[in-house]
Amino acid sequence: MAGEGGEGRSVASSLPALRSRTLQGCRLCLTGFFHSDIQWPERLGAELVTAPENATHVVVARRTEKWLKALALQQAGGLSIVHPGWLLYAAVTWRRPCEEKFPFPKEGSCKSFLDIWSSEALSVEDGEPTLEKERKSMGFLGFRVLGDRLEALWSRPKWRQRRFQLKPSVGEHPCFAGFTSMIRDSGRCGGWQRTYPEVGQKRAYLNVGMGRRSEFTLEDLVAGHINVWAEEGSTDLQRDVAVKAAEIYANVHNVDELKPAAGSASWMEHECKVMGEMPFMYTCSDRINVLLQRCGFDNAFVMAHDFLVNFPGPVNNKSSTNADIIFYLCQELVDVNPNPYHVANTFAHELAHVIQGGFGTSTTVMMEGGATWLEGSLLNLAPRPMVYAWGFRDWTLGPGAA
Repeated sequence: MAGEGGEGRSVASSLPALRSRTLQGCRLCLTGFFHSDIQWPERLGAELVTAPENATHVVVARRTEKWLKALALQQAGGLSIVHPGWLLYAAVTWRRPCEEKFPFPKEGSCKSFLDIWSSEALSVEDGEPTLEKERKSMGFLGFRVLGDRLEALWSRPKWRQRRFQLKPSVGEHPCFAGFTSMIRDSGRCGGWQRTYPEVGQKRAYLNVGMGRRSEFTLEDLVAGHINVWAEEGSTDLQRDVAVKAAEIYANVHNVDELKPAAGSASWMEHECKVMGEMPFMYTCSDRINVLLQRCGFDNAFVMAHDFLVNFPGPVNNKSSTNADIIFYLCQELVDVNPNPYHVANTFAHELAHVIQGGFGTSTTVMMEGGATWLEGSLLNLAPRPMVYAWGFRDWTLGPGAA
């Protein structure tokens, strides 16, 4: 575009100036955040201050002494106390949100900071538009696209259910929520659903570790969704550990210590509630298949190509048996540490890869870190430092220790 004096101005050079008007004139005091060096609100034109008395807005992530001071100052008027969703909405839309729509409660729990659309958050400058009008207006410069991408990261189950028009049924497992309606009501799989043999029967799969096709026996169906397969030649101990690990992951024995959060009965359930459903919309299957196999190395792994082989479409009745949700569990890994709890931890780690991979191959860069993070924060386990993909096998030994 042409500027004054005939000088050209590109969109790239204009965007920062446009963005910086969003919170111009706002002085923000952030409190209750785990990181104290947050600077990005300044890109929206806000000024960051450390004391509530110098602020126009106090953004509260959790109740602190600054929050208490802000409550007292608010009585005199002129100070807004909001939760972080107010900032997130501004970052997505480049509009100053209406403070009344993002209040931080004086008591009780606060609504999810990430659910920034449900309250029909209104922009101060636009008066009182409806939520639908507000979201349509975000089409300019791709703001709506950005909002959808953020929602895909922050509210994955809801985003995926809307994306594929899934309608979860009462009693459906969170990892496969909406599967029944997808098969019954949509044309996603063309009426086809992958079926499996009975426990004790065999099926051929490609052993990716050894590069050979092998016969696998279905050892058990755990929690209605986990097929545990064992390659011919697997020992009784290896088979037993694999099944027990699946039982721990799904918490079939209802052990309180394996319930990572209120409302979640297992690692498996909580993992899918937070990170999203298993990618059944690409496999037309409501099963996870654990292949206990010889690999020639000590590891466990998944391959996104298995379930994304026809991406963005689903597999079909002509697809190979490996075109499914497959978790390759090496016999050698079980031999090194035959503790079922250790192997169950590996289940959670590798199936986190499956969930993240199910959002498309562009998520590959975040798969390893996300899977490692979940084992501490998400599953309520002791934190595991990330040393490539592995934590310390022995907490008395650091990296490079003898």
